Amino acid sequence: MKATTLLPLALATGVVSAGQPLAMAQTAALPAHVSNSFQFVVPAPLSRASALFGPEGERCWAGKHWKPEFLHPQPAEDVQGAVFTVQHGPHKSVWVNTVLDRVGGRMQYVSFIPDALVFTVEVRLSVLAPSSTKVEVT
Repeated sequence: MKATTLLPLALATGVVSAGQPLAMAQTAALPAHVSNSFQFVVPAPLSRASALFGPEGERCWAGKHWKPEFLHPQPAEDVQGAVFTVQHGPHKSVWVNTVLDRVGGRMQYVSFIPDALVFTVEVRLSVLAPSSTKVEVT
């Protein structure tokens, strides 16, 4: 996966909001609701592509700062119900995997940074060709 796909993923996950770093985004006076969506293609079959969107699977492409620390399960494993944390500079986010359906091509995460933000990440995969998978992230 190319590095150019990582910025849109950062936008969808709330690491950056509307081009602003998290520290700037949290200074708003009123709570806001923002929805970002994007699509891209992974040159791999759905079975292989779906493995890239769990917290462990993302380690191979999400960059050096993606270091999930699992609270559940132990040992760390990409499963529905997994709970893990990720450090974002001075902030620690808590993530819960609420849906993990690799065969059906759907993953969902709910995450929050206390006193800053709450967000969901929905990933949907669909077969374009035997060796090509469309990924939609909201």
